[in-house]
Amino acid sequence: MYLLHNSLLPNILWSQQKISIRLRVLLCGCDNPQVEIQSNTIHFHALLKDQPYHFDLNLYDRIIPDSCVQKFTCSEYIITVCKKTQCYWPALVKEGKLNFIRTDFDHLNDMDEDEMKTADKPHKKVAWDYSNAIVPEEDTSSIEDDSDNSVQNMDNLPEF
Repeated sequence: MYLLHNSLLPNILWSQQKISIRLRVLLCGCDNPQVEIQSNTIHFHALLKDQPYHFDLNLYDRIIPDSCVQKFTCSEYIITVCKKTQCYWPALVKEGKLNFIRTDFDHLNDMDEDEMKTADKPHKKVAWDYSNAIVPEEDTSSIEDDSDNSVQNMDNLPEF
């Protein structure tokens, strides 16, 4: 990644699914952003109040440039691209952590269909056997009978 002279780095939020990555470039009111997407890089250039913003990202793995979907809103520029290999990446870029790129926690829990099917399955209920548990004896000689503060029957409590 390199920086053009006098240009600034926009803040970027990124998220992923097994099949795609999503970049949210946070530039409110930028003029005519130019995005060039190649098999393992994304180039971005835009103007905001005559100030250039630019970044080049060397992605962690390969993407499919023709699958790119770009959406422009008043506060951000969204780039979604399909991955060449359907798997989770440990990072967005090869260079390591870049200060202007952060995880998009708003879309962190987005799941694809396979994950949703797995998540909808009921969890296996575990039966605990306490028949051999050792329970210490309680000294009840100093306890007075106070019926107003009695303990509820433990058999009527709901299971978790």
